[in-house]
Amino acid sequence: CTNDKFKIAYELSYSQGLRIENVATIFVDTRWVQNEDTHKWSRVECPGSIALISKGTQRHTLKITNPNVLSGLRRFANDNGMFSCSRRSLESNLKMVCDKMGVEYKTFHGLRYSFANNKMQELMSSGVDYKTARGLVSEMMYHKREAITQHYLNHR
Repeated sequence: CTNDKFKIAYELSYSQGLRIENVATIFVDTRWVQNEDTHKWSRVECPGSIALISKGTQRHTLKITNPNVLSGLRRFANDNGMFSCSRRSLESNLKMVCDKMGVEYKTFHGLRYSFANNKMQELMSSGVDYKTARGLVSEMMYHKREAITQHYLNHR
């Protein structure tokens, strides 16, 4: 991965609350479609969206609204529309960047904690009550239980 490719991966993880495995393999300008008869998944073209495989076998499609992130994903995607970086390189580069900046490195997953807390604060400052905000953040993070999201909000 190049530095620009890392920046795109980190921006995407931080802005969307994505896990490292989500960022390591992304299908650009694509969305997931499930066959009603066979229940098998396939990807179809969908400009401006990305298709992810999440924890387990969950499939997610996200609309990318940041034009810089979208153009970066497109620039670094291979001929099959796949943007990829190894998990090890994402972790080691982020640690190196944190060391250079004098910031304590915890893990790549720290970006997900930051997303949860920042999104929660953003929602509550716009007048959304705590319980509703937590539910919205939980959905954004693809949590099946709000208690998992609460764990992120309790650890800063």
